[in-house]
Amino acid sequence: MLVTEYVAGGDLRVLLDADPSSAHVWRRQKVQLAIDIAVAIEYLHALDIVHRDMKAKNVLVDDASAKLCDFGVAVRLHTLTDPSLCGGFGAWTSRWIAPEVLSGEQFTKAADVYAFGMVLSELDSHQIPFAHIRTLSGNDLTNVAILQQVVKGALSPEFGAACPHQILTLAKLCLHPNPKARPAAAAVVAALRQVVLDQ
Repeated sequence: MLVTEYVAGGDLRVLLDADPSSAHVWRRQKVQLAIDIAVAIEYLHALDIVHRDMKAKNVLVDDASAKLCDFGVAVRLHTLTDPSLCGGFGAWTSRWIAPEVLSGEQFTKAADVYAFGMVLSELDSHQIPFAHIRTLSGNDLTNVAILQQVVKGALSPEFGAACPHQILTLAKLCLHPNPKARPAAAAVVAALRQVVLDQ
């Protein structure tokens, strides 16, 4: 059992849903939330731990700070050779999973960075990834159809036109289809701190 501190603000998904008017607006507080999440990832990765379930729902917020939570599927990298630890993702969480993992490769630190790119899209749009995607008849696309397109490299999350260039550039790097081209968590933290300095 893992015990964590009580965080009064609830999860980031609830916060984003409650404030649709600030979608696509990047004030200092929103950038700070991104920094807090990235610092948590950096800390885990320094210990060779991958979270494997990063999404706004698994980030707790309190005042102006964020804390990564739900370590139920987090593992040390050296244990990922155990096949029993390689699967187990639900259909909802799958929208945040890197394309290489969806294709059967092992989960790596780069896959966590990809999921963080998805969280950046949530912070920007206030919606879950790919919520804007519809079929020709106007219906929501199924998770399976979305994931097939992600694996093919034919689908990326949406960012608004007002998303700051530095955030968009960082998100695209985090979401790069080649895991080796994604930045390390420490580089993500540095880039976000630069955004604060430039504001």
